[in-house]
Amino acid sequence: MPRDDAGFIASAIDAIDADYTIDRAQVFITGYDSGAALAYRLACNGQLQLAGVAAVSALMWDYISTTCASAPPTPMLILHGRRDDLYPVNGGEVNQGQRVRRLSADQTVNHWRQVNGCAQATENRGDSSYFATCTGAPVAYIEVPGGEHDWFRTGANYELNRQDIDTAATIDTFFFDRTHFALPTPRGANGRARAMLMYAPPSYDPATPTPLVVVLHGRPQNATGIAQDTQWNAAAARHGFLVAYPEGINNEWNAFNDLTGRRSVTPQNDQEYLETLVRDLAIDFNIDPRRVYLTGFSNGGFMTIRMACTSSNTFAGYAAVGAGLYSVLTGRCRSRRAPFLLMHGTGDESVAYNGVIQADGRGGEPTRISLGAQDTVAFFIRRNGCSLTGESAIIAESGRSPGTRVVRFAPRGCADGADVLFYLINGGAHNWPGLPNSGPEPINMDINATEVISDFFQQHTLPEAPVR
Repeated sequence: MPRDDAGFIASAIDAIDADYTIDRAQVFITGYDSGAALAYRLACNGQLQLAGVAAVSALMWDYISTTCASAPPTPMLILHGRRDDLYPVNGGEVNQGQRVRRLSADQTVNHWRQVNGCAQATENRGDSSYFATCTGAPVAYIEVPGGEHDWFRTGANYELNRQDIDTAATIDTFFFDRTHFALPTPRGANGRARAMLMYAPPSYDPATPTPLVVVLHGRPQNATGIAQDTQWNAAAARHGFLVAYPEGINNEWNAFNDLTGRRSVTPQNDQEYLETLVRDLAIDFNIDPRRVYLTGFSNGGFMTIRMACTSSNTFAGYAAVGAGLYSVLTGRCRSRRAPFLLMHGTGDESVAYNGVIQADGRGGEPTRISLGAQDTVAFFIRRNGCSLTGESAIIAESGRSPGTRVVRFAPRGCADGADVLFYLINGGAHNWPGLPNSGPEPINMDINATEVISDFFQQHTLPEAPVR
């Protein structure tokens, strides 16, 4: 078997041809994100005769373009969001000092104009262009003004990310009805577009209501990073639930600024966004409304705790890692009691175990920004009507976590099934326990935070479906 993805796709097409006798002159490739990057590569290497390529939310990498000068002319459609942070419209390095660069939108389009022999655009609309009269093959670039790292969509039923572009229909017309292809007129989404990733396990059945876990990244992380660090996809495949990874604006969640009058810092209403997101996802997926859960790390953990305090009955349970309760929320925690889990390392240098305290630059008293881990847990113990006593246990050490130890505390008698669970990671740093490379060392490997949280969620269900 070939070891590279391009070779795998070529072999897969050969296998399909052997079984179904396909028309090899009518092979089309569509890709999103890294799939789009692979689509560029397939168009470049000439191993396949492609009748058309559509790349969604990805521009080219410089190392691909340098090996692509002799590519065969290929009909190329590129759809790209103006606010895409992963593939910025102006290109650039991934990290400062790295030698690989993402090409800009103009550089990507100009590359395919050169390969396909295109001169002047036959149609321009805003920053979008269509080169239909080329000596080799046409090129179309559609830029979505408010789009981020999205698969762009339309539809009156959606509340979020309606850019008035149906990506699938646009690709279909470009591939199969090109004489009627024209540049659409995208608009900025209603409100700022928000990027997200979604995972459905192999066992997902659209006819069966399925649990959903929403995972919030830290700051300045993104959806791809938190998915990789926490491995929720693997847990979803094992246990049969859906996972959504939304992204905060500028890689940050507005976990408390709107409650302090500082809306200009992070002006978006992320509580409303997350509740709306669940409603939108329920249009495309058969989500069990009684089994929707929220978890997050660092800034995403703070947002999770905020939602546990102020959200409606959208979520059946909450779990935060490396975060605490903002002080401003202690008097505003009025939503229904809900199951709550917290994990925090005593050696966390990013979000202090004993709480975040901000010094007064003018020599005054410091300001407590958030409660410490134990005070956060005590707050939810009182709020959920639990006893201050409970079961405490030291998790057996695996020998893979020198310098760290996990203590688990479960208070008794919580009201309304709103259990509270606390994992104290003695010596643990700002990371996701159980997953290597999820943050600074030391990382405790005696527990797997994803599996622990998944198990906690599976034990809790809303008493009745929320009213949408």
